[in-house]
Amino acid sequence: MEEEGSIKVEYQRARFHRRVFAQLMDFLLFALVFIALFIGVRQIAYSTPGYQTTEQRLKKTKLDSGLFIEKDGIITLVTTYYSNNKDLAGSTLKNYYTSAIDTFLSYMSLTSPEASSDSKKVFDNYRLSTSLTYKDISYFVKDTNGDIKENPLCTASEKEYAEKAYAPFIDNQAQSLLIEFAPFYQRDTKYFSDLVFFIEVPIAFILGAILIYYIPPLFFKRGRKTLGKLAFHIARLGPDGYSLKLGRFTGEAALFIFAVFFLSLFTYGAPVLISLTLMAFSKKKQDFPDFMLNIQEVSDESNKIFFSPEEIIEEGFSDVKKPVDFKMEDQINK
Repeated sequence: MEEEGSIKVEYQRARFHRRVFAQLMDFLLFALVFIALFIGVRQIAYSTPGYQTTEQRLKKTKLDSGLFIEKDGIITLVTTYYSNNKDLAGSTLKNYYTSAIDTFLSYMSLTSPEASSDSKKVFDNYRLSTSLTYKDISYFVKDTNGDIKENPLCTASEKEYAEKAYAPFIDNQAQSLLIEFAPFYQRDTKYFSDLVFFIEVPIAFILGAILIYYIPPLFFKRGRKTLGKLAFHIARLGPDGYSLKLGRFTGEAALFIFAVFFLSLFTYGAPVLISLTLMAFSKKKQDFPDFMLNIQEVSDESNKIFFSPEEIIEEGFSDVKKPVDFKMEDQINK
């Protein structure tokens, strides 16, 4: 029997599939915002003098090496560019690749004596490798003068020479030598990769996550709803049964953005999978941030979410003398 002057408020736990759809909607919104922010952050980085200087130096190194070609302002590895042209004759393709290798070896000779010696040695060893064969016949042999030539006994076509003999050297060994010996090349390449993975992506990711997962609930305070939760009528309650307070909500958002969402970038999504597993199979159907802060996700389609006992009294329950008894009705297993 309930005591006189008390009120019981019952909430239904939000159904699992609605929570998943709400998160999916939020994620799609996040993806759009992330892309827009990433483009913006990249444009800001591009406008800096350091970026432009490094880009021009890297571009010059690539083109001078002979391994890359520039068309319509885009620099592409020669093997990638020409392999996409299916109309090229085999002899033409082979000439492009051998010319690129000759230019590369000349560039290495201008870099340093060590670079010149090692590059020629690697190219020679590559051509004489026992694994570089066509129908068990080597692509290359040494002539009577000790020079390495294409094997006259090899029946491979010129296109096969281009694609199976010369292209792999450009794709693998030549690029490795360029990284090892070309001045500034490794450092400049690392500069751009570090800029993307440690500055541009994290900034766009964190700002996007804040805009989607933190800012909307500051406006939709009743239930602290993201746009996805708003669309699927999902509200969040604190352990007292009232709408989530700002401090606890901020803690939940920080846990989700940094400990679950952002960390998933570097762990192949493991934190997200763990959080979803908890949401699906834990006793109270809470994901990781909700479990840590004792937060419940409920449906507000039938029951209003209250901020405080005083609001309940203002709603018309003027005879309330005792704390409200909030009861969670779990519909998941029904």
